[in-house]
Amino acid sequence: MNIKKSNIAILFFITFAPFLFSQNRSLADLYPEKSKDSLNILFSEHGFIQTLEKSTQKPMFEPLLDTPLYFNNIIQQRKPSFVIESARIISLKNTVSLQNIFISLSRVRDLAGRTYKSSSRGKEVPLFETATRIESPRKPTPLEDPRNTIHDVIPSKQVFYILLKDINFGNSYYKIEMQTYDKGLMFILTNAKTLSYGIIPVIGEDRFISVLYIEPLKEGLLLYNQAGAQVNSIISSQVHMPSAIRKRLDVFIDWLVDGLGQ
Repeated sequence: MNIKKSNIAILFFITFAPFLFSQNRSLADLYPEKSKDSLNILFSEHGFIQTLEKSTQKPMFEPLLDTPLYFNNIIQQRKPSFVIESARIISLKNTVSLQNIFISLSRVRDLAGRTYKSSSRGKEVPLFETATRIESPRKPTPLEDPRNTIHDVIPSKQVFYILLKDINFGNSYYKIEMQTYDKGLMFILTNAKTLSYGIIPVIGEDRFISVLYIEPLKEGLLLYNQAGAQVNSIISSQVHMPSAIRKRLDVFIDWLVDGLGQ
């Protein structure tokens, strides 16, 4: 009798294990209308990336979430001069949970010293000399990053401010909103003060926004982002701002991935 019960238990496990342990969605669930061939680009080193500099151009990889999120509508509220869309799948060495992602995105100080390849300087240079949480843009008292653990329950929404000493824009103040959304995590970044190059204003207060959606899938970690900025016309005629913004977004993505230990 015990042997029969044991056999039944094993059969139950074999039958239902895929449903018990494969809770992550697949890429096809988020992109049901995309062919496998068109989705292959997401697995490349830099994934898919495009710059939309005309309002008639449309995003190509907005994921179909159970609770729809109209990324481009959110971005267009800032009346951006351009929109950068990127989508990428990161292969995972270890299992990643939303708690892992939340903790990684909470370590603001780890942004300091991260480098990018400067074409004008011809070498790798630190993009952000310092990075810290602050009480608010009006009261920039430095705050310690929280000591979250994997066992903590992540809040449904959290808002805080950071101060980055940017190699080009100097002291840059940002508002960060993190919230659980659908089966992933949203990371929304907006500038809480005007971004300036020396004495020249480049992007007005609240005129830059980046909306990043992160979800662990069966195939890996999905990173989908749209970012837009309304840029001073004088600056945009002298500097290709989409490239400047893209470099900063790349640093944020590397910061997240490194924080996950991947």
